[in-house]
Amino acid sequence: MIFIDRSFWLLPVLKISCHITDRTLREAAHMLSKIDPPNMVQLERFPCKNGKELLVFIAQPLKIYRPFSYEGRAYQRVGSTTSLMPSHTYQKLLLEKNHTNHRWESEPAKSARIFDLDQEEILRTVRLGIQSGRLPENIGDNISDILDRLGVQKEGQILNAAIVLFGTRFLPDYPQCQLRRAGGAISVALFDDRLEIWSDGTLPFDLRPEDLKKDHQSQPRNPLITNIFYRRGLIEQWGRGTQKIVELCVKAGHPEPEFLEQAGSVIVRFIPSGYVAPTRVAHNLSDRQRQILQLLAASVELSFPDLKKILPNPPADRTLRDDFQHLKRLNLISSRGRGRSARWYLL
Repeated sequence: MIFIDRSFWLLPVLKISCHITDRTLREAAHMLSKIDPPNMVQLERFPCKNGKELLVFIAQPLKIYRPFSYEGRAYQRVGSTTSLMPSHTYQKLLLEKNHTNHRWESEPAKSARIFDLDQEEILRTVRLGIQSGRLPENIGDNISDILDRLGVQKEGQILNAAIVLFGTRFLPDYPQCQLRRAGGAISVALFDDRLEIWSDGTLPFDLRPEDLKKDHQSQPRNPLITNIFYRRGLIEQWGRGTQKIVELCVKAGHPEPEFLEQAGSVIVRFIPSGYVAPTRVAHNLSDRQRQILQLLAASVELSFPDLKKILPNPPADRTLRDDFQHLKRLNLISSRGRGRSARWYLL
């Protein structure tokens, strides 16, 4: 019998008590051959008082080899029950395995040479890493040695991670490293009421946008690049970056940023304090209605008479009340109290 525990590794120890013969050992070897990928399993025999022997299977599966399957099917252990692993769980584990073993950042950069890199930026990274206590002082100033120690060069071949971090030219081979104002790669869009940063691709594995504002496990898609950010002092702790963004926005007096997944991209939306909502509403508003919103945005709340006093060229009361009701129906403003003493405020 082969079991896989709840973390989808082979159960480290499996015991079978029986009369052990050559046939038993052949059957055990045949059984173990059905495990894919093959795993080192040690068999040990211990005598029992009843004349039988205890055949012990000891496995030390490595995480990089999971998920394992038996006879082409994967199993999982939950509590005391062994069952077939759901296909979506199996596919998720395969994706994680592929990401670990075949990351773009760790692939060689075709035809790239050291002189294609910003050597001053590399030395600056070393200086900052030493200052932050995250790089040893004896790392030296030989560029090739530094790249080796940072893990962005292997056997004299520069990796894609080195180009992303220290490259001086990204086109035509690395268009995704460009910062753009529209479409593709990392895009920055500036509106009159918000700033949005778009990055192609979805959040890694099972991470959800709402998880980014609370403690969560760090699963960087590019750990080589992330590690150098850490050593340079650009990030303090993996998994804390998005929470730090939230804290800084609130500290500066702005609303918390919004994290979204949309159209195959991850979006961070920054909203300044005191912004006026109508620009985010797909309705045509009159100039006077926009002025009302501007005045309410500049105050905590105003009564109808107070707002009429400061509104340029105020119309008749009935017209102005119609404006208020229209804005209220659009969920842009609301009120507290009744009649002329009601206080109006921006939602």
